[in-house]
Amino acid sequence: MTLPTGYEIAARARDLLARLADGGTDEEVDALLAEEAALHETTAAKLAAYHAIIRRAEAEAALAKEVSDQWAALARRHLAAKSRVRAMAQALAEADAALSGDRKWRLDDGTSVYFTTSAPSLRIDDESRIPAAFMEFVPQPLKGEIKAALKAGQHVPGCVLADGAVSLAFRAAK
Repeated sequence: MTLPTGYEIAARARDLLARLADGGTDEEVDALLAEEAALHETTAAKLAAYHAIIRRAEAEAALAKEVSDQWAALARRHLAAKSRVRAMAQALAEADAALSGDRKWRLDDGTSVYFTTSAPSLRIDDESRIPAAFMEFVPQPLKGEIKAALKAGQHVPGCVLADGAVSLAFRAAK
């Protein structure tokens, strides 16, 4: 059975309410009440379908989070391994410098090993001490203050209080 969309159910309900408000004969009112009962059943079935879709989406989101967490753990292990390799390379470079300073080696299997020094990188120790000429300031709206001002009746150009969205909540039966 194909259920109507939520929009179609809402349109039918508005139409039904308008026709009920117009009144009519007893038979017409009885027919409208029967139609209202059928619409109520349709709405309940649609809500059950929405609930199933939401449960499935929540399960998929939980699975996606689990996979994401696994990837994040793998990325952390990767970074730790890279850090260990860097530390080993640094230790070997220091040993090479102390022993011979060759900076170039040939292994028994023919592999060439070179010790190189990368270009200096920037390390910021105290961001608060950096002069303003070397800082970028990005203006951001102070949403809390804007909302409070609008609620207090002040005009804030480019801003309005929007109507809150309707939400749907399901509570499992006990």
